Parts: sequence; structure tokens; C-alpha cells
Amino acid sequence: MASFYIRVDEHTPMLIKALIKYGSYKQNYYASELGIKPSNLSAYLNGKKKMSKELCAALLELIGFDPANPYIIINKNKLINS
Repeated sequence: MASFYIRVDEHTPMLIKALIKYGSYKQNYYASELGIKPSNLSAYLNGKKKMSKELCAALLELIGFDPANPYIIINKNKLINS
């Protein structure tokens, strides 16, 4: 399987959802850390609500995403930000 790059920005809530899925913590943890209800975070990640740039940045920071490199590499079931 070939690797490919995807840019992560405020228009990619499904990609952020994937980062959470393959990360160390569950969605409820991130909602708690952000001070929002888990149902609201779910709505943001499913595209039912628009996520603000500030919330998106805070969530990506919690996930451990490096904003200096706004791309991830998808390679055989792995998401890599490097």
C-alpha cells in the first residue's frame, strides 16, 4: 500500500476523529479536557456542528498533533504526523 499525505485543518473533522480513534485516549477524555459535552464533541467530529478554529487547535494540541507540520502520512493502518 502506498503512503499518502493529508492536510489537517479545521475542515477535516473526520480525520481528527481518526486521530482520536488510533490515539491513546477515548473521545470522552478529550471532551472533558476541552470542557465540552461528549455529545458536542461527537457532533463536531461527525460534521453535524462546525468546529471553531480555536477548538480545533486545542483538540489537535491535546491529541499531540504538531501544528508546525499540518500533514499526516497514512500508511497501512498507521497515522503519522512527522
